[in-house]
Amino acid sequence: MGERGFEDWEALPPLSPAAFEALRSDPRFREACETAARAAISHFARQDPATRWLTKDLGRFSLHLAALILAAEPEGLTVSALAAAAKANGTCSRGRVLAFVDYALRAGFLGLPAGEMAWTQRRLVVHEGFRRYFLDRMRSDLTALAVVAPRTAAAADRVSEIPAFDAGLRFMGLLAQARGDLFKNPEVPVGFFLTRDGAFRILQYLLLQQPPGRERLLETAQVDRSEIARAAGVSRPHVNRVLHEAAVAGLIAWLTPRRIQFAPELSQDLERHYAFSLQALRLLALQIQAAPAT
Repeated sequence: MGERGFEDWEALPPLSPAAFEALRSDPRFREACETAARAAISHFARQDPATRWLTKDLGRFSLHLAALILAAEPEGLTVSALAAAAKANGTCSRGRVLAFVDYALRAGFLGLPAGEMAWTQRRLVVHEGFRRYFLDRMRSDLTALAVVAPRTAAAADRVSEIPAFDAGLRFMGLLAQARGDLFKNPEVPVGFFLTRDGAFRILQYLLLQQPPGRERLLETAQVDRSEIARAAGVSRPHVNRVLHEAAVAGLIAWLTPRRIQFAPELSQDLERHYAFSLQALRLLALQIQAAPAT
């Protein structure tokens, strides 16, 4: 690790390769990655079954976030607007959007007011339970960011303020539109885990099982399939399937039946993923801190 710190990467153009590299050089970067992974696993464990269903995979997670972003806009959230956003972003089909909204309505996370317009055109009511998942997730992610950017720590305390939370959501929507290339690239090594149900939580769990003092972010890890399945919220057969496919793809190699070695390319790409996530969170924190106080 180098000796660069927060001031260096903060001063560089946001979301630039130079800023990512400076952040990866920060001696606190690995701690921030591990803090983020630990917080994400803990956050998942606290969710009720309905929320887990709504955020089970990347598609549903993206729909949940898009719904909240639309709700934060003056026009509000409608089924038609969510379907249009999903189509524009290549997230999923209209049928999957309808299934998502139907589930959220039946679970009491969204409400549909009466009216003469077609139900897909009516502005949906967003209940607190629907917001809570991302509110808590945003707070835990900002706490991880504070490891490398201490001056952003106050943003985590302000997330629960609706104007600040909505300002953060609107920023995330703008960022996704402006730099969609940074959000979607299934061909990179980390994309293997992001596009499979629960696989990124598997990777996060394995990140936290490695020995201290290692040279790379990912080197080796002990594999306890039962513990991985519990932490990731998936079955043991699913864990076996993900690890088998990762080995076939050359992302991991088995040293023993219970120990794996990670490909250097995967370690490097996970650093890239976290560097982007933390950089985006820093910009998010600035938006939250600039939001009017309630």
